[in-house]
Amino acid sequence: MDYQKFAEEYKQSSLSQKKYAALKGISPSMVCYYLKKGREINKESKEGVFRKVELVSTISKNIIIRTSSGIEIEIPL
Repeated sequence: MDYQKFAEEYKQSSLSQKKYAALKGISPSMVCYYLKKGREINKESKEGVFRKVELVSTISKNIIIRTSSGIEIEIPL
């Protein structure tokens, strides 16, 4: 089951979960479950991406990198 595709099709239908379930021939609770799984997969895929890092300083004998979340990484030269 492609939960993300299911969620997108549901969203485009503009139907209630109950009406969409009847259209698909499944129970409303299954629609709710599939939508929840789609959100979980979407969240997991966003967490696994590379994030932008910023070179803060190279004046000292160390390289300091600050991530967008505020974490600093200091690398001695």
